[in-house]
Amino acid sequence: MKNDSTVTDWVDALKREKQDAVTRGLRVDSKPAGQKEEAPSPEANALITFKFNSAELTAEAKLLLDNLALALRTPELWGNKFRLEGHTDGVGSRGYNLKLSQRRAEAVRNYLISKSGIDGNMFNAIGKGKESLLDKANPKAAINRRVTIANIGG
Repeated sequence: MKNDSTVTDWVDALKREKQDAVTRGLRVDSKPAGQKEEAPSPEANALITFKFNSAELTAEAKLLLDNLALALRTPELWGNKFRLEGHTDGVGSRGYNLKLSQRRAEAVRNYLISKSGIDGNMFNAIGKGKESLLDKANPKAAINRRVTIANIGG
């Protein structure tokens, strides 16, 4: 998501589609009779900005999350649960980055709770460390420091 993402942008990115719906040009195929089809969780890469070695949200991050907080209260998203995955850049040890990414995911979770009034049990904050770099060619790139949000259903 971009810093100027609207409430509608968030809703569109995170709402769960009905089974066998066409989504972003792809059709979810049905499984054989008797097997329940699981659609992939809608998710959005939120390029939440963090300073290097910090889990404190920047002013830009708060602006982006303000619209997400409003989107979470819409009928399309209300009552769903969300997974927040924190990520780091490639600098530092694996253990340190796991802890830092967890703190980043929790910072986003806490901010969304305070802004949306949604019960904290609706969010699962997970730290992924430096395992899923967006820019693998440049592990130190700021774009690797992000939080991803996925709608995991009700």
